[in-house]
Amino acid sequence: MGQLLIEANDDLRAPLTEIGELVDRYRQGGESDGDLVIDRIAQESVRMRRMLDELLTLTRMDVLYPFEWQPVDMGAVADEVLRDVHVPESHNRLAALTIEGPDSCGVVGDRIRLRLALSNLIGCAMAAAEPGAAVSVRLIAGERVIRIEATTNGQATTAGRATAGLGLAVVQSIVAAHAGAVWVDHEPGRSGTFTVELPRALTPCGSGTPGGIRP
Repeated sequence: MGQLLIEANDDLRAPLTEIGELVDRYRQGGESDGDLVIDRIAQESVRMRRMLDELLTLTRMDVLYPFEWQPVDMGAVADEVLRDVHVPESHNRLAALTIEGPDSCGVVGDRIRLRLALSNLIGCAMAAAEPGAAVSVRLIAGERVIRIEATTNGQATTAGRATAGLGLAVVQSIVAAHAGAVWVDHEPGRSGTFTVELPRALTPCGSGTPGGIRP
């Protein structure tokens, strides 16, 4: 939670700074199109609201819903997320889920939190790509791990949006609690792949706290 608050502080400062600079330019005559300024302020406000909603969702979840360790089929979770995820009008499409590997895609973990992590992972991939990109999701069932990859095929936005942000911090927090890993692979000027890797065999122990698990 401490790391999330740090990320939230950094991320919320960015749109606030943008709004402040827009207002200053407009007041000083450097920006004459008032409608454009209002539109930009509205966009940054929506961005802030979305980040606050993400942070509030995770905070409420920690307070209201203790970790519940149970078998989770990540293929089924991915199907649910892909059905429900919002695809911005500026993006072409969200490709269908591809599952590789002969075995089931089961892990032991908290289903609600894993669903939130996967939803945010896909959201990060969308945010990292310029309008017009498509996002594909691939789930790979290995011998010891389940790997979920969200890949964009278009040009990338700034590296900061591709590698940082509250959405990715939410993913990292949840995945770390499941003894997993998160990373981003991208080429300069190109969009990339956001990956979550979870152990296939986790044994619940303790009373259901994030640290109460072991491989």
